[in-house]
Amino acid sequence: MNARFIPCGEFVNESERIAVERLRSKLQSVEGFWILLSNLNHSAQSGSRSDEIDLIAIGPSGVYVIEIKHWDAAYLRQQALITEQEAERINAKAKRIAGKLRRHFDPGFVAARLLLTRGEVRFEASKRPVLRGVHAFGLSDWRELLAIDGGERLTPDQIEQAAQLLEPMVKVALNGELRAFAGLINLERLSGKADAFIASIAASIQPAATG
Repeated sequence: MNARFIPCGEFVNESERIAVERLRSKLQSVEGFWILLSNLNHSAQSGSRSDEIDLIAIGPSGVYVIEIKHWDAAYLRQQALITEQEAERINAKAKRIAGKLRRHFDPGFVAARLLLTRGEVRFEASKRPVLRGVHAFGLSDWRELLAIDGGERLTPDQIEQAAQLLEPMVKVALNGELRAFAGLINLERLSGKADAFIASIAASIQPAATG
């Protein structure tokens, strides 16, 4: 089928952009429907502090909460304290994502992942680093990162439901009315109905007259 990329915020750095674009490109060649939510601010409960999540990938094999780091294998070895702290953070974020989804349906195990982008990092399965229960992957490990060959746990309807629970504006984006909703909204003209929507938004962001 295809992979839908929905940016929920601005990329923090070039490393994030490259990683997400590469995953999106690779997923176009596999069976199944995927949704990628990048730079998501997620709050488990109303009034609680939001988690900043680099990437959530939702597809047939499950839900993956991914922290993108411009690190390599050497950095993992040399900076164990820093890397383990980051692993604990992303693991906690994944648990909060799982908690929200489980109030509506069983998404299975929501896995936290570390995605390393410095150089062409690739790990043998038997030597894959695990930090506080969080597995690390390089960009070349994208199939393993998302368990592409791991069978089907979620249906297309569940994939879309999970994305909408985490970011309600996903429904609008999937219908083609919004290209992005990351503070600045880039709209795409599709129909007469959409034209009216575009005109309304354009009017709302015009600067106020002065003088």
